[in-house]
Amino acid sequence: DTVVEATSGNTGIAIAMMCAQRGYDCVITMAEPFSVERRKLMRMLGAKVIVTPKAGKGTGMVEKAAELAEKHGWFLAHQFETESNWKFHEATTGPEICNDIKAAGEKLDYWVTGYGTGGTYHGAGKYIKAKSPKTKIVLAEPGAAALIDSGIKTERNTDGSPAGTHPAFAAHPIQGWTPDFIPLVLEQGMELNLMDQYIQIPDG
Repeated sequence: DTVVEATSGNTGIAIAMMCAQRGYDCVITMAEPFSVERRKLMRMLGAKVIVTPKAGKGTGMVEKAAELAEKHGWFLAHQFETESNWKFHEATTGPEICNDIKAAGEKLDYWVTGYGTGGTYHGAGKYIKAKSPKTKIVLAEPGAAALIDSGIKTERNTDGSPAGTHPAFAAHPIQGWTPDFIPLVLEQGMELNLMDQYIQIPDG
């Protein structure tokens, strides 16, 4: 009856809301640098938030969530690995973007996105490419953490989770973007060749 997940806060808030509505216990692991406001919001929704040390980065909070799931038999949501992530964006976010642009009588020339799990890029990007092939998809990531641009893959555990911090990662100020590993959901999306252009976002 307990759902556990590692998050910078965005998905964690949604999971906490769902658990509160359905009567499940919710445990969130969250790395120390992420905002206190998100922690407070999840706790307000009834979740237990476990803050993991800054030194462990995003990988540390993922490892802690997996450890707790294994120890207690809790359900681990696996947002960084599950295909349900990108499939939901393909079914909802992609159509919403295309429908709104069409309703406004405009063309979708460019779609620019960053990534946290890569679910939006993978799922919405797949839908947009299918429905609007002329749309250019632009993927952005912080200049300090140019993981995709490095060309180096993330080493993985058997479940697809990261085995450690990516060598191209450095701390950056964009909350919810680019953890210290390339999520499996993003990696699988990159294999679809959805990206037309890549840009780095400088700090400051």
